[in-house]
Amino acid sequence: MASDLKDVRKPMPAWIRPIILCFACGIGVGVAVISTNALIHYCQSRPKAWDRKSIRATFADAGPVDEGDVADDLDFVPVVRPDGSLIPQRSGKKSSGPNASTARPLKFTETGSGVSFSVDLQNATGADVTIPKTVIIMQATRGTHTLHSSLLWLAGDYFIPAGHAVSATLENSGFCQANEDPRQCFDDHFKADDEIVLFDQSQKYEIHISIPPIRISKDSPANQTEKAAHMGGH
Repeated sequence: MASDLKDVRKPMPAWIRPIILCFACGIGVGVAVISTNALIHYCQSRPKAWDRKSIRATFADAGPVDEGDVADDLDFVPVVRPDGSLIPQRSGKKSSGPNASTARPLKFTETGSGVSFSVDLQNATGADVTIPKTVIIMQATRGTHTLHSSLLWLAGDYFIPAGHAVSATLENSGFCQANEDPRQCFDDHFKADDEIVLFDQSQKYEIHISIPPIRISKDSPANQTEKAAHMGGH
C-alpha cells in the first residue's frame, strides 16, 4: 500500500513550475488592470461636485440702465455709468446751412429699462481662469434658496489671472418698460431674491453673488422726478 502512494505522489517536473507561475502572474496582472480601468471609469463618470471656493464675488453694485433710439444724424449715444448717473451729453453734428444754429440738441428716445450689476470676481486658484459669457445665470429665492431662471446675462468672456480680481458686468437693459421707476423695476425682479448664482458647466465653478440694493445717483432722472413729486406734495 505504501509503495502505491509513492507512485501516485511523483514530483512535479521542473519545467512546469515556471509555466504555472507565469500563468498565475498573468491572471493577477489582468485582474489589476481591469480593476484599475473600472475605477478610472467610475471616477470619470461620477458627477463632479460644484466648486464654490475657486471663484468668489467680493463686491457687487447695482444701478439702473436703459436702452433707446437716437436720430441717425447725431453722433452721441447716452451712456449710463454703473452708479446710475448719465455721462454728460455733448452736442450733435453741426448744421452746414448759413442760418443754422451751431449745433442741434441730442434727441434720445428711451425704449426700455433694466438693471446692471458690476461684480468683482476674485480668482482664488493658482491658475488663470476664463469665465465665459455662456454661463448659466440663476437667482436664489430669499429664505428658501430655491433657484430659478434669471433675465440677466454676462456682458462677455472674462479672463481672471491667478490670484487677481476682475470687474464683470451682469445686465439687461430691456426687461422693464421705458421710463419705469428704476426702484420699482429692481424690486419686481430682485426683491424676492438674495443671490445671483453663476454656473460654469465646463469648469464646474459655482459663483454666488449677493444682491445689493440698487444705487441711484442724485443727478439721475429717477431721483429728479422723485424729488419733484415729493416737493409738489408739500
